[in-house]
Amino acid sequence: LRALPAVALAGHQAATQAIASLLADDVIDVRCDALQALSALALPGDSATLHALHTAFRDAEFSVRCTALGAVGQVAPKGHTESLAAVSACLADRHSLVRRAALKALTTVAEKGDVPTMETVIAMMDNSSSTVRCAAMEALAEIAERGDERAVLVVSWRLDDSHPSVRCTAARVIAKVALEDDQRVQALQGTNLVPQRRTAAEVEARHVELQARYFKAMQDISEQVTRTGSIDWMNSN
Repeated sequence: LRALPAVALAGHQAATQAIASLLADDVIDVRCDALQALSALALPGDSATLHALHTAFRDAEFSVRCTALGAVGQVAPKGHTESLAAVSACLADRHSLVRRAALKALTTVAEKGDVPTMETVIAMMDNSSSTVRCAAMEALAEIAERGDERAVLVVSWRLDDSHPSVRCTAARVIAKVALEDDQRVQALQGTNLVPQRRTAAEVEARHVELQARYFKAMQDISEQVTRTGSIDWMNSN
């Protein structure tokens, strides 16, 4: 089964039908292997394969759901509405691994700068799972355009997250999404929200220091915008 995509021609009807027949197999690994083989063999945008993947999003076994989500980007064209809706529905899955896989899948299907998908991803930054919150920020970094102010702002809220890994991810994502000359990026450079071999009190003190530097940079930017606006208004009058 795993070797079939290497020897069969892409879109080969008999091969794809044979693989599709295994999607209902009782063995979990067989279903996972069938999904991977089917997506590797399918032609881009193949509706039958996409339907099979979307159906597998509802499989009783979470690993099968994750496999299907990991494969959908190989077949679905960028911006495919049906796939985006099917993947987004998986963000409500009871298993955090599936929610993370769905966020990753959105980055493979959504077009760059897709605002509705970005809003869907932003909503997941409040998820109860810290790993899902991290995955949401990473997904936003992939979908958002460089310099997207809303993306930078919502991720900056996570600099105050209760979980250290989320704070680290937020700092990394801000540096990835914000423009290189953004003062907020400069405030984060050379910092580490979770230093190695430090006590909890030292880590927290470092976090407070970084947070103060970051929001001071935001305040400076706000004041600059306000002054610029005032000067423009005076000149126009």
